[in-house]
Amino acid sequence: MAFTVEHSIEIGAAPEAVYRYLATSDDWRRPTMESVAALTDGPMRVGSRYETRGRAGGLPFRVVNEITSLDPPRLIAWKEISGASPVTCLEGCYQLDPAGAGTRFTLRNTYTPRPGLKLATPLLRWVISRQLARMMPRARDQAEAAAG
Repeated sequence: MAFTVEHSIEIGAAPEAVYRYLATSDDWRRPTMESVAALTDGPMRVGSRYETRGRAGGLPFRVVNEITSLDPPRLIAWKEISGASPVTCLEGCYQLDPAGAGTRFTLRNTYTPRPGLKLATPLLRWVISRQLARMMPRARDQAEAAAG
């Protein structure tokens, strides 16, 4: 049973500046996401792969994601290809839309739990949603600071 988690926040910076920040910085995702490392050489492009390590519910995880779509400065999309986590991200994206003098940043992920965890889907949705919601103000603050 797949489920989607979505959170949005207004950022006082132009979409180009927010896109640049999101494409190059991982600090805003801490402490949930401890590290992100490129597995492919060169700039981010469709097909680029990244390894993400972190903690969810106190348990460590490691996943490999692949970029599926780039539309600067509007969209970065990916999917998990490792299948290593208890809850697989089927598709995720950062969507950036102009909002007045700034940007509306939407983080949207669609997940599916492993078969043995399907009964826990409501709890998993709640935990993941809460973790992502806590990251959004940090994304706003850091993107605004980076934009100057």
